[in-house]
Amino acid sequence: MNNVGTACDLPARFLNGEHASQRNESLLNVNLVSMTKMCELVLPAMERRRRGLVINISSSSSLIPSPLLSVYAATKAYMNKLNECLAAEYRSRGVVFALLPVWLVSTNMTHNLATDDSSWWAVVPSAERYVRSALASIRHQESFQSTGYWPHALLGMAMASVQMVLSSRLLSHGMIWYFAKLRKYIRLREQCSGEDGGNSSASPVRLSVMKVIKMQ
Repeated sequence: MNNVGTACDLPARFLNGEHASQRNESLLNVNLVSMTKMCELVLPAMERRRRGLVINISSSSSLIPSPLLSVYAATKAYMNKLNECLAAEYRSRGVVFALLPVWLVSTNMTHNLATDDSSWWAVVPSAERYVRSALASIRHQESFQSTGYWPHALLGMAMASVQMVLSSRLLSHGMIWYFAKLRKYIRLREQCSGEDGGNSSASPVRLSVMKVIKMQ
């Protein structure tokens, strides 16, 4: 499972901040190089067995206009294309590729958005809730793409409908407004959390995978 990934602490413009170049280089190395190398490592054994499953955790940001998340979204678009090509190359060798373009999930990387606010629970599931749903959606016979969580599928359909109606320029302006509002919300939430002693936490996706598998 290619789940390793990193993102900007907060949505930001491409060259915003003193260390923008280092941040962008880190995004490329972690999100792009590591998953490519992992595929290089695991595919030979799968090909010999003529059986295997590769799960690539992508992001919805790769499918929609994502200003203020430019490099992150671009690395996930690379993952989408690599997954598509490898699925075609290894189909006859019995290797299945599953692509999960995830929307928001409550983890440390997303500042645990749903930990303290129950109004987020449906669209921003906990890592454990998302993993349980995603594992149930995996098909082992053929490569496929799925959000892995039905509320996210509804969000995807809604966004696709919006993209058909609005111009790319107008939609990009809307996403800039949304990410700016999200950034303010995260900052305010972290400020309040600091005043309360910072007691919120969330399970990382990888630990949740192991926990769910053990329970099944």
